[in-house]
Amino acid sequence: MKEIKAKNSNISLKERMVDFIKKLPPIISEISNLLFATGWFYDWRLNEFEKLSTMLAENKQESIDSVFMRFYKKNLKIIEQTSIERFENRKLIIKKAFKAHKKKDYDIAIILLLTQIDGIFMET
Repeated sequence: MKEIKAKNSNISLKERMVDFIKKLPPIISEISNLLFATGWFYDWRLNEFEKLSTMLAENKQESIDSVFMRFYKKNLKIIEQTSIERFENRKLIIKKAFKAHKKKDYDIAIILLLTQIDGIFMET
C-alpha cells in the first residue's frame, strides 16, 4: 500500500475541524462551531440549519440530538456508500465500521470510524 504523507501532521483533528469551520461564512461558522461543541458535525444534506439555529439559541439539546439521529439513521446507507466511493483506499475498514454499527457494536464502529476520519483529515 502506498504511503501517504500527511499535511499538517502536528495539528489535531479538532484543530483542523475548527479551522475548516472558521473559513465558513460567519453565521454558518458560529452555528457549526456550536453544534460541533455539542458533539455533532453538520451535514449539508440535512437542510435544517435555521431550525437547528433556533434550537441552539433555546438550548434544546435533546431536540438537536433527535434531529441528527433521525437524519443519520435515514441516510446511513448513502453515507456508507459515499464514504466507500470517496475513500477507496479505506474501503475495507469503512465497511467493517458500518457492519459493526449495524450489529450495534458501537464501541468498535466508533473506534474504526474515528481513526479513518483522523487519517482522512491528515491526508487533506
